[in-house]
Amino acid sequence: MKYKKIITLLLVVLTALCFPLTASAVGSGSITLPSADVSVGDEFTVNIDFTADSAIGTVQAQLSYSEEDMEFVGSDFAFGGGGLLNIQGFPGTDTDEFSVELKFKALRGGSSTLSLSNGSIMSMDGISLGSSLSDSAEITLGVSDSTASADDSSMPDTPQPSGAQLSSLTVTAGELRPAFSPGIYNYTVTVSEDTEYIETEGVLENPLDGIWYEGSNYLGYGHTPLTITVTSADGSVENVYSIDVYRPMPEQSGDEQSVPDAEQTFSESGAAITEADPESVVPADTPISENAEAVTLSSSTASKTDRAEKDSNSSLTKVYAAMAVVLIAAVFVFFLIVNKTKNRLK
Repeated sequence: MKYKKIITLLLVVLTALCFPLTASAVGSGSITLPSADVSVGDEFTVNIDFTADSAIGTVQAQLSYSEEDMEFVGSDFAFGGGGLLNIQGFPGTDTDEFSVELKFKALRGGSSTLSLSNGSIMSMDGISLGSSLSDSAEITLGVSDSTASADDSSMPDTPQPSGAQLSSLTVTAGELRPAFSPGIYNYTVTVSEDTEYIETEGVLENPLDGIWYEGSNYLGYGHTPLTITVTSADGSVENVYSIDVYRPMPEQSGDEQSVPDAEQTFSESGAAITEADPESVVPADTPISENAEAVTLSSSTASKTDRAEKDSNSSLTKVYAAMAVVLIAAVFVFFLIVNKTKNRLK
């Protein structure tokens, strides 16, 4: 009898260890779509609703969608894009319900599916209130192709396939050449030499297309290339508009080009007097004629002075040569007389 009680107690303990008694928690996650119709180009809100049987601490999940049908705009408790969002949030209050708002923009008409997966709910104490939560929903944007009639008047007002082009192109300085046309992709602009900054602005034919500007708006002298790239919403078409901006170099004035190397002074009448040689400058006390005519000391005066000096030097050289010849002749005669005198004495 004693052994039976011990064995029964051991069985109870083992059962408790192997099969612990836990309270079952029930949580759910679901997608709620907007009740009103959504037109192409409109923004709309999708709610992800989480519920549990006790206070919710945190929630997390993943939502997949078609990036060709809709564009993720933003949310306080979700991040990502390109077709997949990560949801992480907390209510901040003691509640067993929590809703996450996701804002999207409709890109084209038709039906599109949103799928919720890997959802989980945790209590404030870190206890799981629900896991592996999932749901899916289908939303209709504009008018579906399957429900559209063959009548052109009933066709949905949706953008046609984009040619990835601009409807207009403007610049803040100069003028586009040739004149803008959506099908022309190369332009030139000539600005004045004092233009240091320019801006370009392109307007898309299809507002759903993407636009990208490249190039410096600050201009140096010469050519500055600018480009505007337009990409269709589905990424299948891309066109590049090129603008070559030309800013000329400043032109030098005629006075700067004709300034002579020699220094200049001016008479009272305003005529220029060129100083070709510092030694040939007219003294300050030189009288000026009554009509104040300009006296020009040209380089020819300096040339005449040089020739006169050369002639004078040449004359001195000749004189010195003649004196040398006379001196030599006198010495020769002197020695000749001395020899004759010695011969007579002998």
